[in-house]
Amino acid sequence: MGSLWFLIVLFLSIVFGWFLINKLWKSPKKFYVLVVLPIISYGLYIFQNLSFMPEYAQQSLPLKIASVPICTMFILLGYELKIRKFEFKLSYVTLFTFLAVIVVIPYNGSVNISIPYFGNMVLFVMNAVLGSYTVLSLSSIKFPKFIEWFGQNSLIIFATHGVWIIVYTQVIKFLFGYSELLAIHRITGLLIVVGLSLPTVKIVTPLLNYILRKI
Repeated sequence: MGSLWFLIVLFLSIVFGWFLINKLWKSPKKFYVLVVLPIISYGLYIFQNLSFMPEYAQQSLPLKIASVPICTMFILLGYELKIRKFEFKLSYVTLFTFLAVIVVIPYNGSVNISIPYFGNMVLFVMNAVLGSYTVLSLSSIKFPKFIEWFGQNSLIIFATHGVWIIVYTQVIKFLFGYSELLAIHRITGLLIVVGLSLPTVKIVTPLLNYILRKI
């Protein structure tokens, strides 16, 4: 499946997010929602790991549903900043958030939003918010066009790169018989997957546009 799970979660989160916006976003209760949503995701994660749950559910609930509330929270937070016309720009705050993220990431350890596994939920949310602020502030810098191209097409690249990784891994194992890839194969694979980004975007973008026009 690669990273295609992200598209499912994104779709469900957008639908759920717009429902909440239409119902609550003119009410003071909207700020309580931003607190409750990550709690719901954490509760669903605990539920899927209960002893009576089947093994496939412990890996992830259907449609990655446990990830939807926490992702919806970020969509709603972004919407709130948009209507308040908040501007992201480089400042001393950016340096602070960058340093904070460097500290929080190793302290909280490994996380996986697709399961979802958060580590410490408070640290997870803190790291995600501070990291988003840092990235969006850095985006105010004028980067070379090839970097901007990767940013503009990041969703397609993220959703499809897992497929190329699987193909590359199977080809290497078939040709050389390795059960685990060596470091040189991993580095080479990274370069190949990055190189395949351009043809992937060229093929997928018009295909998606055609499908969207037909819907």
